[in-house]
Amino acid sequence: MWGCITSGNIWTGVFCTLCKDLSELWENVTIAPVADDNNIITHYIAIKENITKQKKIENEFLATKEIAKSAERAKESFIQMISHELRTPLNSIIGFADLISMEPYGPLGDPRYQEYSKRISESGRRHLEMIKQLIDLSLLLAGRYTVSDDLFAIEEAINFALKSALQNDKSICHNITLDINGSPLIRGDQKVFEHALSNLILNAAVFTPEEGRVVISINCGWRGSLVVTISDNGPGMSDSDLKRVLEPFTQVDDILTRSVNGLGLGLPLSKLMFELHGCSLKLESYAGRGTNVIIRIPKDRIISM
Repeated sequence: MWGCITSGNIWTGVFCTLCKDLSELWENVTIAPVADDNNIITHYIAIKENITKQKKIENEFLATKEIAKSAERAKESFIQMISHELRTPLNSIIGFADLISMEPYGPLGDPRYQEYSKRISESGRRHLEMIKQLIDLSLLLAGRYTVSDDLFAIEEAINFALKSALQNDKSICHNITLDINGSPLIRGDQKVFEHALSNLILNAAVFTPEEGRVVISINCGWRGSLVVTISDNGPGMSDSDLKRVLEPFTQVDDILTRSVNGLGLGLPLSKLMFELHGCSLKLESYAGRGTNVIIRIPKDRIISM
């Protein structure tokens, strides 16, 4: 400071003064030198502004922000620990259930045991998927979910996602039609695209009656974009439900009660995964008339049409 003002320059900074009552006084200070006719500094002028209240608010904000960061770190650590503690025994349960159903050491006897072991294995796999989605959500919300930049055909990703969805739940609507002309190459993380598409296809098929239908189509969109649409003629949703259903852990009464994982994470996770690639996900739905899930892939992600 002194080096600045004694050389004839104006200095601006912040002072913190300890008062007699041990409270802090914060001031914005500007000090300017005053020179005589011979350009010799004779005295200084100081302009002060009391910013104690602003500083207190700033410090409280920083403290609150640090508490929030600490809570976020604790949450991530807790989720990772719980996921490990749950995954390990679940993998053992699934493994032994599968082993029992294969009867490598001889027949089980009563055929009901086969059904029981199958149910144990299926329940274990559903819980593993639930844990995985909780971890994915935590990473996505924390901005720590990483994606690769591959080249792949969108039709290939859709076919894999469809196969995966049908394998996850064999009781869903199987009247699924592909309306795809050509197979554009796009740039992105193929596995993440497949995972997100599988969630959406499964969601559409689960909430569509057995006699209903699901149509997956690809079309050219606005400004060179590519539009993937997953349509169903299921029960649909009201306007109020549409506003809620993309929020994590939200299920719509009488429509989305039969969730894939029971937590209402399929749609929100898919939306976040597509947004990581600069894509958008939009829902169109009318109660009693079905739902359209519209994914718009931007032009800069498309390599060839």
